Amino acid sequence: MEEIKQVEGQEIQQGQIETVEAQDTIKEEEVKKFELTERELQSQIDKAVTKAIQTRDSKWEAKIQEERSEAEKLGKMSEEERLKAQFEAERKQFEDERKQFLRERLELETVKQLQTEGLPTNFSSFVIGETADETNQNIKSFKDAWISAIEKAVDERLKGDTPKSSNGKVNALTQQDFLKMSVTERAELMSKNPDLYSQLKG
Repeated sequence: MEEIKQVEGQEIQQGQIETVEAQDTIKEEEVKKFELTERELQSQIDKAVTKAIQTRDSKWEAKIQEERSEAEKLGKMSEEERLKAQFEAERKQFEDERKQFLRERLELETVKQLQTEGLPTNFSSFVIGETADETNQNIKSFKDAWISAIEKAVDERLKGDTPKSSNGKVNALTQQDFLKMSVTERAELMSKNPDLYSQLKG
């Protein structure tokens, strides 16, 4: 009997040793996998940095070449032609800066308008147009599509019993409260309490 217990004890110890060895193997594999992933990530970062530096250098070289070319042209011109060329260059630079300023202002207005409409602001780059009127039209179209998509998703998900809160009581949100809610608030209600959303929307 004692020999059987000893044999069983040895088998249990052997099993525990194998389990520990298997866990050690898994840990080693995870460490190697992590190290490989870290190396791959570092490689990707190095490539991105190198590419960014090359792009920057090529832009600088192009700019320097353009300025040299412009200086050579100016050197060959008469005084009147030189003044005219400088005026045109300054006018072009002014127009470029003006366009950039107007674009940045339009981007800010687009974000504000999306916030006012209760729409997600991370869609600003998709709805911005060349002008304020075009942008407003894009926002209107986006809002209609956004609401339609939310309502369609809700209609597909919902089946209606009287909605109740988690404590079993009937919710106190009224139809008027629902109509006052922004699109974002409605989307949040749809995800948290689809039954209530369906009832109030209907």
